[in-house]
Amino acid sequence: MNRTHLALLVTLLFSALHVGLRAQSSGDSVGSGRFGYLRQDGPSASPRVPPRTSRAGAYIGLTVDYMSLGPSAVAPDLGGTPVLIGEEGLLLLNGLMVGGAGGSAHLYNANPATYQFTYSYAGVLLGYEFSLSEGRNFYLQSSVLVGGGGLTAIRRRPELSVTAAGTILEEVRNQNYFLLRPQVVMAYMPSPIASLGVSAGYVVPVGGGSTDFKSLTIGLRLMLGFSL
Repeated sequence: MNRTHLALLVTLLFSALHVGLRAQSSGDSVGSGRFGYLRQDGPSASPRVPPRTSRAGAYIGLTVDYMSLGPSAVAPDLGGTPVLIGEEGLLLLNGLMVGGAGGSAHLYNANPATYQFTYSYAGVLLGYEFSLSEGRNFYLQSSVLVGGGGLTAIRRRPELSVTAAGTILEEVRNQNYFLLRPQVVMAYMPSPIASLGVSAGYVVPVGGGSTDFKSLTIGLRLMLGFSL
């Protein structure tokens, strides 16, 4: 991960933390007067509690993620920009999130040496959701996806071709592996049936000889469903 991608991830995390702290501090004050805070000691006084998530519901939707690593991480002469397009489903109950997600990479701007590059993943998603506003329109979701993935890379070798009729292909990598993907999502709910989110995650392959293909992901989420 280069410095630009790391800076984007850190900025998103600190922005989410800043919004959460402001939402919490706004609920701690009872009132203020000219010379400081006023406190009411009568029977009607009650401290304001910072908003907590208490919604329940089910959502399913589309995810689109940019990957910081591409085919060049597998072989220097390969090139292109992979974009992960996938689906995600969630069940929510009092802040707890349980669901699943999966997707595959679509390669754009591939160079002539890149014949094929495929990347896919699927797994179980576990996490927790925090409400960041009293109106319950903004949420911070923290989750971990545990599952598996696969990676295939094939390149053209025109310098090895005997005739101009065909090109020799070389399989650079073909493997499956387990993976972990911690992720944070800042979600906005314009209505009880729709949620829009901005996400940042980090894919960590485990085993299969692919531990060098760690990648930052930054993306968008569009979820539809219902909330109670």
